[in-house]
Amino acid sequence: MSVTLHPSDALAGLPPKKTLSAPHHSTAATRRRIAPRAPLFGQQADAAAPATGRRARATLARLRKVNEQLLQATLLAQRGQRQAELALNRQTQLMAVVAHELRNPLMTLCTTATLLPRVAADKIARLLEIIERQTGRMSRVIGDLLDVSRVNAGKLRLEFGDVDIADVVEDSLVTCRHAMARHTQTLRLELPSPPGSIRGDAVRLTQILSNLLGNASKYTPAGGEIALVVQRMPDAMVFTVEDNGIGISPRALLEVFDPFVQEQHAVKFNGVGLGLGLAVVRELAEAHGGSVEASSAGLGQGSRFVLRIPIRDGRRWTEAS
Repeated sequence: MSVTLHPSDALAGLPPKKTLSAPHHSTAATRRRIAPRAPLFGQQADAAAPATGRRARATLARLRKVNEQLLQATLLAQRGQRQAELALNRQTQLMAVVAHELRNPLMTLCTTATLLPRVAADKIARLLEIIERQTGRMSRVIGDLLDVSRVNAGKLRLEFGDVDIADVVEDSLVTCRHAMARHTQTLRLELPSPPGSIRGDAVRLTQILSNLLGNASKYTPAGGEIALVVQRMPDAMVFTVEDNGIGISPRALLEVFDPFVQEQHAVKFNGVGLGLGLAVVRELAEAHGGSVEASSAGLGQGSRFVLRIPIRDGRRWTEAS
């Protein structure tokens, strides 16, 4: 507060007047006092920038995650579509192959039947052999289809009992010797002494070996060699079927036991087939509690199939099954 006296007031004898005045401050001090209460526009933007950046980054992360999920869903849908198309193509090809596999022997049977009344007596035996071979071929095709169907439906049933190894080997060779002789193939057979017996289904074990030996003969050139070696191990009977045929590529080994799958070079070598024989072998081996493995050094290097059937007595087998 300050006191001022105007000259006229002084002459008149009036008392001095009191006036109020604001304290004096510098411009810099005024700015320091005002700045916290009234931030500038640029300073407001700088303060809001970190929060806005965080929200933008969070939104971007969510969008990126949603985009990845959409991409994965698209890829899964495309994969499912390809698998469905592949299954449809395989089904169509299967029907064509089945028709082919049944039509050829059927046509042969029809031709043979028309020749029977006309041929001489000494040629009837030859025609009967053709009929037997073609009906056997048709029976194998139908049997393989039925076995795969039973496996898929869970209705495959085995009749277990004591099985003589020598009898199983001999019965399996009955169906293969003719094809091997026709192609002048050599068979090497090795059995343990004595061969012994195991618990299993005799008919199905014979079918397994017949399929393996038939497959070896089918894909081995004329004059080739096929071996069947039987070994008795402490816990399993091991059957090894080996040939020096066309071999199996590394890629085909991955799916050699899958049904309706055939490698292209195998089809070219021995015509069209159903691709069911080895699939049936695997299912029957596993139904016995065993396993089967395939190996090959590559195309033209032959192939090797190893079948293992566990040795179990009747009591343990009943408990296990």
